[in-house]
Amino acid sequence: FFPGLDDAPLDALARRLAAEDGASSELASLRRDVQQKGRASGRVAISHPAGPIAWFSVTAHRLAGRAGLSLWNFEDVTQRSLIDREIHDERSKLADVLDHAPIGFYSVDGAGRFLFVNETLADWLGASPTELVANGAKIGDFLAEPPPAGALPHAPFESGGERGEVVLKGRHGLILQALITQSVIRYGANLRTRSVVRDLTPERDWQAALRQSRERFERFFANAPVGIALLDEQGRFAEANATLGAFFGAAPADLICKALVTFLPEADRPGLASHLAAAMIGR
Repeated sequence: FFPGLDDAPLDALARRLAAEDGASSELASLRRDVQQKGRASGRVAISHPAGPIAWFSVTAHRLAGRAGLSLWNFEDVTQRSLIDREIHDERSKLADVLDHAPIGFYSVDGAGRFLFVNETLADWLGASPTELVANGAKIGDFLAEPPPAGALPHAPFESGGERGEVVLKGRHGLILQALITQSVIRYGANLRTRSVVRDLTPERDWQAALRQSRERFERFFANAPVGIALLDEQGRFAEANATLGAFFGAAPADLICKALVTFLPEADRPGLASHLAAAMIGR
């Protein structure tokens, strides 16, 4: 029992409140509620002089027929609070990883409306996750091309609803070649998806650059003004260009699988064979 709401016991308790955000204000709020409403409940952190911070679940109410008296009940919930905080911290870390992963995550309902969007995908689409969900935006709103005939609102691609490629267009004009992989969870007549979006643009750009590089090399190989050949481990032609074929008076295709040394005078063959053997072992 605390005789009077403004007497010393509660003031002494307030001085022992831990340096937690809102702890002292929480106690003050509880005191006001008891004064004004006759009851209050909340959670406060209290520092013990010889121990760690303790968390208490607090309930209080005025005693009927006992003017100026109120009953305060403190239940030690320190362990529960520590576990709750640890769970909250782990969830926050997981949410941060999910939000800022280099791939997009989202969930839509059967009409294709977003139920969840991570930060990465929302950034690609030129909006915030909150905006997309609150405004009822749909995955179909961001398709740069019409979906295939018969495609479902929650699966706007031609693959039976689990995997497919789409071209997404963000509100800021970003064009994204994307691969969507998803699973569908049904509950009664409703459904939602668990969808992953991978940006294929860097991969496609890399493939295009590699293809262009290969084409340039092939043109250089074929049209170089010097003879160029690739030899296998036995010193036989695997590839030869037109200039080399002209040196030997043969079409490049006629050189394939023939040994280079057979095109040299007998006297030069041992020396060339020795050099080729040394080259094969990196010397």
